[in-house]
Amino acid sequence: MCPALASPSYGGRISKDLDDHTALPAAGEAGKAHELLVGPALELVDRGDLPALHRYAQQLPTIRDVDGADLALDLAVIAFYAEGTLSARRWCDRAAALIDEGAIKGSMAGDAERDELMLRLHDRRCAIALLEADLDAALDGIAVHRQLASNVRSMQVFEERFPILAARVMLGARRRDEAEHWTRLAQRIEAPDIVSSVTVPTLRAWQEWLFGRLDLATKLIDAAVGWMDEHDIGAHHHAFDTLITAGWCRLGAGDLDDAARLAARARGDADTLGCGWNHLQAGHLSARLALVAGDPVGALRMVEDMRSRAVFDTCRPYADRILALEVEALAASGALADPASTIDALGPGPPSQLLRARFERPGRGDLEALLGDRATWPVADRLQGEVILAARGDRSSPSSELLALVDECAETGWVLPFLGFGTQTEHLLLSVQLEKRHPKLERALAHPASAVRACSPSGNGVRLTNRELTLLQLLPTHLSYGEMGERLYLSVNTVKSNLKMLYRKLGASTRRQAVEAGQRSGLL
Repeated sequence: MCPALASPSYGGRISKDLDDHTALPAAGEAGKAHELLVGPALELVDRGDLPALHRYAQQLPTIRDVDGADLALDLAVIAFYAEGTLSARRWCDRAAALIDEGAIKGSMAGDAERDELMLRLHDRRCAIALLEADLDAALDGIAVHRQLASNVRSMQVFEERFPILAARVMLGARRRDEAEHWTRLAQRIEAPDIVSSVTVPTLRAWQEWLFGRLDLATKLIDAAVGWMDEHDIGAHHHAFDTLITAGWCRLGAGDLDDAARLAARARGDADTLGCGWNHLQAGHLSARLALVAGDPVGALRMVEDMRSRAVFDTCRPYADRILALEVEALAASGALADPASTIDALGPGPPSQLLRARFERPGRGDLEALLGDRATWPVADRLQGEVILAARGDRSSPSSELLALVDECAETGWVLPFLGFGTQTEHLLLSVQLEKRHPKLERALAHPASAVRACSPSGNGVRLTNRELTLLQLLPTHLSYGEMGERLYLSVNTVKSNLKMLYRKLGASTRRQAVEAGQRSGLL
């Protein structure tokens, strides 16, 4: 429990509230019931006291005992945090039935009352959809909120925090302008410290990570994580996105050890808090880390785990990024036999465009047309596209575009967009005098003993020794093993031994398969 959020008299007040709540709806005091029931539940959520929240929820009425839509919607809030989305959905269904029943019987005060109830119902369903990783339904819920909110003047505690939910949805869907709109609204909320010091700064950091500056995102998220650590915050509904955003910021800057630590912490919290969206976010970060660390098989296992926890067809704005990662992992493991058909399964957008640029190898003009106008892309995607363009072709020295790109990334701290393009691109980057221009990138690429280099791929996840790489480059020449040995001053047996290891790394059993796998992995 967070000491800064504890309240000595809190337990006694909850007991009194539970004694009082049953008579309130019948007396026409739904607002008072909300204050007595939802207020204490949200305070437990804000404190991060999950055991107390579970105990509190177990003492509340059952669905069959509730005949008021107001009370059912209040209990849906508590169920949402205490018991999960399935229980919250049942309360929402009960509220919807009671709203319809009230409209038919004419027991409502008028359209204004119905509009308010419908707004609250849709807001809860929107929250449920997000945590169930149904981004399509969550986006629809926000559209409904906009339609109904203009007719509703009375906004209660849960509705006042709706901008936080909406900002999370828009950031997950990478809708820049709408995410910025809702984040600005979230900053105006009067909320407990955990929300104002952690949740809202995380939204701003997330926005900067996607569309702004990595250095500013890192500054914002470091302050939020520092507050969490200072106040001993464990698994927390309001702080989960903080761990994910911090992990991506660390990964973006090439700090793999910190990124791995944050990803592990996020996976543990996802197990505690539950819900598909949390598992999806933690799994995505962990899978990208595994791929960068040269473990494409581990990344593929994580993708399969994510498939078991979420329906990808209902969260395509997010799932396409995971599916693009899967394509990279398949290529890195030598198992991507037909890149075009696999990429065709993705929706339009930066992930599929980047994959086509990497694996279909169009000419320069076609490549520029394929990558199109990147100004509106998320920063990491834009930078990756520009690396592909700047490094493409037979270059013996870095282009002015590549030099400018290195300087841009050195200013804001980006390392990740340069990793994973194969040995040729890495050699080109190392000729840029990175120790002066971008020291962090130089350490990531040039020092095999460093933690970053040990965890970064030399060809879309396939790590080869210099000798294995040289042999791979000789395979398309059709030289015999003896002729290869003569060129490299090796015995035939040594050549065969090294080729056996090379084939195993590429997942190949023949010379032709090894060449094809090397091409798919960006090593040839």
